[in-house]
Amino acid sequence: MNVRKSHLFAATLVMLALSATSPFSGTAAAGTGYGVYEYVVQKTEGSIGDISSSLEQAAMVAGWQVVAGIDMGAPKDCGYKAHVLVLYDAEYAGEIVKANRVTGPYAALDHIGIFQDENGTHVSVVNPHSIIRTILMDDTTYEAMSETHLQKLRTMILSAVMGTESSAQYGQMREEGYIGKTMGIVAGGKFADLIQ
Repeated sequence: MNVRKSHLFAATLVMLALSATSPFSGTAAAGTGYGVYEYVVQKTEGSIGDISSSLEQAAMVAGWQVVAGIDMGAPKDCGYKAHVLVLYDAEYAGEIVKANRVTGPYAALDHIGIFQDENGTHVSVVNPHSIIRTILMDDTTYEAMSETHLQKLRTMILSAVMGTESSAQYGQMREEGYIGKTMGIVAGGKFADLIQ
C-alpha cells in the first residue's frame, strides 16, 4: 500500500471510529461538545460535479493538495449522490504529527463532503476539533490550532461555493476524545491503544 493510500485508509478508519461511537458520559477538558461533522454551505447552487471542481481549484489555490475525490456509494434505489474530497495541508499535518508522532498521522487529512438530501445539495467537513480531540486525547493545547484550521477550511469552501452559509454541527456530539464502545468496528478506548 503506498503512502497516499495508507493515509487515506487511516483517515477513513478515524472517520468510522468517530461517527460510529456511542455517547460517553462525562465532559471533555474544555467542556465543549463537537459534532463529528460541520455544515459549511447548505442548499448550494450547482451540481455535485461543478461544486467538486470549484472546491478542488480553490483548495489548490489556498495551499492544499487534493489527495482524492471519491463518489460515495448509495443504496440501490436511492437517487441522492455524494462525493468526498480528501485534502492535505502540509503545514497543519506537520503540526499534528509534531504533537504526537504515533497518532498524529491519522488526523493529517481533511474531508469535505458534497452530498444531496431531500433539502438540496450541501457541503460539510469532518470537524477538525472532533478528530484532534480523539487523536490527541483531549489535550486542549491544540484547540486554537484546530479552530484556526476549521476557519481556513470554511473560508476556502465559502470562496468557491454559493448557497446558505451554515455552521450547524451534526453526527454524534462528542464531549471527549475517548472512544466508547462502537457497533463492532472498534472496541473502544484510547485511540493510541486501538492502532497498536
